[in-house]
Amino acid sequence: MNDMRNSKLVVMIGKNLVENKMPDSHWFHEVMERDGRIVSIIPEYGPPSTKSDYWIPVRAGLSDTALMLGIAKALIDRDAIDRNFLVRFTDMPLLVRLDTLERLRPEDVFAGYQPSLDPSGPSFELHGMTAEAIRADRRPGRVRRSDREGAGDQPRGRRGSPG
Repeated sequence: MNDMRNSKLVVMIGKNLVENKMPDSHWFHEVMERDGRIVSIIPEYGPPSTKSDYWIPVRAGLSDTALMLGIAKALIDRDAIDRNFLVRFTDMPLLVRLDTLERLRPEDVFAGYQPSLDPSGPSFELHGMTAEAIRADRRPGRVRRSDREGAGDQPRGRRGSPG
């Protein structure tokens, strides 16, 4: 929200700044005053939609997910993404098994794998992590284990870091 002041395009997905987020709605109005474009992706035509340049009606739990995956694919196909940000701060590079559609786990790939995280530690207890995962490496055809402690601005060379 804090950079809405400088935005030329605001895409609101299920958000109602007009009625429910009054402290932040002034940013929304400033975008309109500066001729910025506003897109509302919500099921109903309500107050945010009336203020938007584009309203994309979706069915919650059905077409909203398909729309977001389609947008992600279009951005990836056009190489309109910040790869470094995605690798460092998101779960985008995590690999998924095609047979179960579950995340690939280190024990599926590395024989005798021993988890490096304490199952009663903060990643599992506080953040709700369910398992360590495997992510695509920057080198083609290679994989590496990944956990939350290895994301973001961590020292290079740390086991599980994106570096």
